Amino acid sequence: MTEIIEIAHRHGLLVIEDACEALGAEVGGKKAGTFGDVGVFGFYPNKQISTAEGGMAVTQNAEVAARIRSLRNHGRSAATRGCECGEVGYNCRLSELHCALGVEQLGAWMPS
Repeated sequence: MTEIIEIAHRHGLLVIEDACEALGAEVGGKKAGTFGDVGVFGFYPNKQISTAEGGMAVTQNAEVAARIRSLRNHGRSAATRGCECGEVGYNCRLSELHCALGVEQLGAWMPS
């Protein structure tokens, strides 16, 4: 991952780390999904945590996080208060019920 990240950043690219099958895994004390600029986890029924559909993206980059939030909500952004679509986006929001399923299962993966 170190080499991939170095090459990507040298060329102005972000690294999106697919950690869908690695929930809870660590390498050298660092959690899977935190090596790249963005880590993604899937919650499809064959994953460790299932909300029946959907997933999650994690990042430390505020600009990338805002873009992800916009894209998952039809291209709407906080700047337009959800009234205008600034770009083509998608409806990738989980319902509260699906989120509750995931949060409950997440407890099994979190240390007490």
